[in-house]
Amino acid sequence: MLSLSKKKLTQHWDAISDVETAALKIEFANEDLAFAESVLIDYLPQLQQEDAV
Repeated sequence: MLSLSKKKLTQHWDAISDVETAALKIEFANEDLAFAESVLIDYLPQLQQEDAV
């Protein structure tokens, strides 16, 4: 049962076109960048605060 489910999922992903794959990569890259930028906003002040301690 698990193997069949896994096989269906694999077939679904294998069926994605190169255009869809490229679009997903761009979408994930944009989300990763947005997350990294949101985290880094406070990074320098945090470093400076740690240095002051």
